[in-house]
This record gives sequence, C-alpha cells and structure tokens, in this order.
Amino acid sequence: MSGKTSLGKLLAIRLGLFLISVDDLTAAMRGATNAFTHPELHFMSALDYREYYVQHPPEKLIDDFGIEHATVWEGVRPVALAHATWSSPALIEGWQLHPEKVAGISLANVKSLWLIPDRETLEKRIRADVDFYRGASSEETMIRHYLERSIYQASLLEIAARQFKMPILKIQSGDSLQDIESAAYALLGIE
Repeated sequence: MSGKTSLGKLLAIRLGLFLISVDDLTAAMRGATNAFTHPELHFMSALDYREYYVQHPPEKLIDDFGIEHATVWEGVRPVALAHATWSSPALIEGWQLHPEKVAGISLANVKSLWLIPDRETLEKRIRADVDFYRGASSEETMIRHYLERSIYQASLLEIAARQFKMPILKIQSGDSLQDIESAAYALLGIE
C-alpha cells in the first residue's frame, strides 16, 4: 500500500512501457503449480487471506512471505531479462521484488526505484481500504499484523536498496501522486 501500482500505471503510460504486475505473475505461477509441488506458493490456500493475517503473528507472516518471494523471483527474473534484452521496455511492479535480486540482473538498462512508506502513511492507507480487512474475525488484529509485517518488509527493502546504491523514494502521508511521480522521475533521471 505504498502506491507502487498507482505509480507504476502512471509511469508506464507516460513512458510508453509495458506494465507487468508481480501479483499477476504470482497468480500465474500458482495456477501452474499446486500445494504439493510448490507449497511455498500455496501457504495461504487453506485460509481466507484475512484469517491468515489474523491467525499468524507478524514474525510468521515475514517468514512465509520471504519464502514465497524467493520462489516468485524465479518466475519474475526471466520476464525481466526478456524485456531487458529484447528491447521491449517494461515496468515491473510488486512488493515481492528485492534489491539484491534486481541488482543480480546486472544489465545497464535495468533501473529500480524502491518506495518506502512511513508508518503513518501505511496505517492510514490500510485503514482507508475497508474492503481489504472487512470480514476478518478480528479486523484490528488483521490490520496490526499486516502493518507490522509491511513495516518490517519496508525496512529490509530500504537497507538493501541503500546497500546496492539504488534510489529510494520515501512516501509520507501528505504526498500526492503528482508529488511522488515528480520525485520518481528525478530519482530515475527521467525528464
């Protein structure tokens, strides 16, 4: 809920790029596998996602999604390489990406930008998306667990992005999409 998809759509349209959602790639990977062959992609299949967040502490969520992200990267990497080498530019967005993995591509035409929301912004956006948590057996527990997992994930991304000297865009509560877009262009060196 940092604004990755909204910014991704805007940048892709303005720059004439294909927009690829890692969520869509993950759904395709789940469709081509099952819980027996790839349990790391199907760990939530027995539960409604809301109950998954309610029933598991943030530490478990962090572990499960870390395993999922490593597996998802195996599907994302060839897509990124194909677009980077076949001259069909694409913008790939998704919270499953990690600076270390992107840096490993080592192609000059691959750029990244990491959106890091502050806690206040993230909590405000989670609470504003009522459909996301409505129906959970404990909406407040779901919100709290999701928030803690997301804040931890954002801190890991920020540390890794700094380590690989990748641009970081800090998202704060009052930032408009236009503000974020302008900052993204500046950080990516796009006029």
